[in-house]
Amino acid sequence: MIQHPPRIAPPAGVDPDAWDAAVDAARRYCNWHIAPVASETVRVTATKGELVPPTLRLVSVTSLALAGVSIPLGDVEVYGNRITRPARFGGCVTVTMTHGYATLPASITAAIRALVAAQAAAAEAPGVASLGSGPHTMGRSRAAQSGYAGIPDEIARTLDAFWVPACP
Repeated sequence: MIQHPPRIAPPAGVDPDAWDAAVDAARRYCNWHIAPVASETVRVTATKGELVPPTLRLVSVTSLALAGVSIPLGDVEVYGNRITRPARFGGCVTVTMTHGYATLPASITAAIRALVAAQAAAAEAPGVASLGSGPHTMGRSRAAQSGYAGIPDEIARTLDAFWVPACP
């Protein structure tokens, strides 16, 4: 994933810090920056002669190199987010590409808004910090320790549609 992906401005009325944290969580969950369109260089291992860069929205391929040797772009074909060529790829290929959505898809925006709300609710009721009675002691819950325990399942189901395998 892009080390420092471009910031996505929060919708009106949404706390900017909470929005940025939720966008970052969604990006980490999905293993790519999603939006906006940006350029990135990644190393991708060829599988069955195909390259599948970590994106669902491949805009263009700028360069390819195998073991430091450039592969002419005229020798490849791009189908969706897959790159193929008649002479099969083998090994790890360096791909420089432009990818991402111009703006966040509506379903991702809704999921990120829901994540902001879930994080705020978890911060207000962080769970049990400590409770003891006789020989029994109850420690901090994960939510109390971290302020938020993760991405709720209903939000994860939306993000799953945008998940890609991580690059090695």
